[in-house]
Amino acid sequence: MMTRWVLTALMVLSSLVASGELTKKELKQLEDLEVAGVRENTEKDDDRNKIEVLEINTFQSEDDQGDGFRIQIAVELVDKQKNLYIAQFKGNRPGGINSEYTGEDYWLLYMPHGELERLKVSAYAIHYGFMDGEEFRVFAEEFDGVKTMDELLERTSTPYPGKVRLKHYYMYDDSSRGETESISQSVRNIK
Repeated sequence: MMTRWVLTALMVLSSLVASGELTKKELKQLEDLEVAGVRENTEKDDDRNKIEVLEINTFQSEDDQGDGFRIQIAVELVDKQKNLYIAQFKGNRPGGINSEYTGEDYWLLYMPHGELERLKVSAYAIHYGFMDGEEFRVFAEEFDGVKTMDELLERTSTPYPGKVRLKHYYMYDDSSRGETESISQSVRNIK
């Protein structure tokens, strides 16, 4: 009788410990995460100051409307004098996704030039995934100019001097207008 109680208690405790872990079904669904494209662009703000923009397009299931999605971005920038800088951003996808979500997201990383001249993106590393309890699990990644995130972080150590910000846009079907629309939100940088 005591053995049965101990075994039952162990099963209950193990299920409580495992509750932070993703189920096999959730893992299978998250395997569909995709970094579908990355574009680099130079824009100007209202005061005609230049800003480097890295636009990241991600896809996942239309059913993935919950919390827990995270993106980690590292960008190497080079200026006119060939100085290298590293800009980093890590943030969670904002909540409150519309029920008509299409599964398509855009992330725009803004890096103002400031006093730096002829600033250009020379490499980047992107990890996109999901928080499994306290662990960030990468399900999609994209690289340019490097093979891994660690390689980029090891080769460029000078922090980018400007303030970097990230905006998240998600697409949804507006049935009242018969169009696909987007909603944007700022993303908080997690250090």
